[in-house]
Amino acid sequence: MVLLHQLMVRGVRSVGCSEEETQVIRFLDPLTIISGPNGSGKTSLIEALNFITTGALPSGKLASFVHSLEVSRKARVDGMIKLQFTDCKGRLCVATKRVNATMSKVGKLQCKSDEFNIQITTSDGQVRSLSSKVADFQKEIINLIGVPAAILDNVIFCHQEESDWPLSEPKN
Repeated sequence: MVLLHQLMVRGVRSVGCSEEETQVIRFLDPLTIISGPNGSGKTSLIEALNFITTGALPSGKLASFVHSLEVSRKARVDGMIKLQFTDCKGRLCVATKRVNATMSKVGKLQCKSDEFNIQITTSDGQVRSLSSKVADFQKEIINLIGVPAAILDNVIFCHQEESDWPLSEPKN
């Protein structure tokens, strides 16, 4: 069974881009409840989990996911999501995605994804690294988790507004 251990988020949505502003959540076994007042970053954590596991972005755009340049008052924002988990084969894995945003010389926002990587530690201590340069990151992480991307995106990380569809009236 897959077990999430820790999620680190920096420079994503409402989470600031400095080392001090890095948000870390340590998951408890068997359940972690994420609660807090409006604007405290609950949705940012869930969307970070969704992004690192499925590649799905809120509103489908990287620009709405990376922390705002205006809010940070910086010329460049570097975002990072790091998930530590035990995969379905019992190996310790660390998946990291990095993104950044800059302002072009003509004043246009430019956002891009940097290299993604997964580090897998076997029970005998051997470490294997996979880079998005040589492997399909999303395919690899889905294989490690053992849950289809559609289930992750539409059931496990489903937005509140979309979670009541089983109770709604059928569409004609």
